[in-house]
Amino acid sequence: MRLIRVFAMALLCLSLFACGGGGSGTSTSAPQIAITSGNWDFAANSSSSASFQIGGDFDQSGSAISGSLRIFNSACIDSGTIIPISGTVSGQTITVTSANIASQVITASVTGSANALNGTYSITGTGCASGDKGTLSGVLVPSVTGTWKGTFISNAAGNPQIGVTVAITQGAAGSGGFPGSFGFTGTVAYTGSSCFSTGNLTGFSQIIGRHVQVVSTNNDGGQIMFIGTLTNPSIATQASGMYNVFGGACSGDSGTGSLTKQ
Repeated sequence: MRLIRVFAMALLCLSLFACGGGGSGTSTSAPQIAITSGNWDFAANSSSSASFQIGGDFDQSGSAISGSLRIFNSACIDSGTIIPISGTVSGQTITVTSANIASQVITASVTGSANALNGTYSITGTGCASGDKGTLSGVLVPSVTGTWKGTFISNAAGNPQIGVTVAITQGAAGSGGFPGSFGFTGTVAYTGSSCFSTGNLTGFSQIIGRHVQVVSTNNDGGQIMFIGTLTNPSIATQASGMYNVFGGACSGDSGTGSLTKQ
């Protein structure tokens, strides 16, 4: 009788494992990576030439990747060239291919999290950058909507300074007038200038990756253009660069500038 009871218990244990009761036979796959769509900045470190940046609209919808990017500081691809991209998500890996740009195609494979990606890239074709390859490090650039304050320092004799306060509202992708650009609207207030005191941002004000362009039409009829880069694209709270004045009483003035988000 004891032998029968032992045999019955063994059968019960086998039936539990067969139904998944033991859990050891169940396999799970890693969830698909999901990125935050928006303005992304990628630092590209080439294995054979100078480093450069890639920035713009980078989107995910399900397992599909799309976007419009620009390349900055490349000796082979002009920063004004819009680069459409497409790709797919497979598990934790995103594979992206660009359109044919100047007889060359960029392919990248990255992995990471919602707001940060790392991987590699390669360029094929017959163009100037063909054969280049290296690593990529990308971050989602937060919205720059808010109040920014800073100082413009003129190259003129004595290096006079102008205080600048810019109220920025960042728009959606493409709002900067070009695919992949994120446009700005807002107002500017100046202190210390003998030429202008207020201004309104024009349609050429935008951000692409870490690269910022702020253009204001001022109350003296002239325009001031600030072109700079974010010190840290992942937090987007400081930018530095150069400014130029076109038209108005201070036409021809130029210098350096920096802005900090308040």
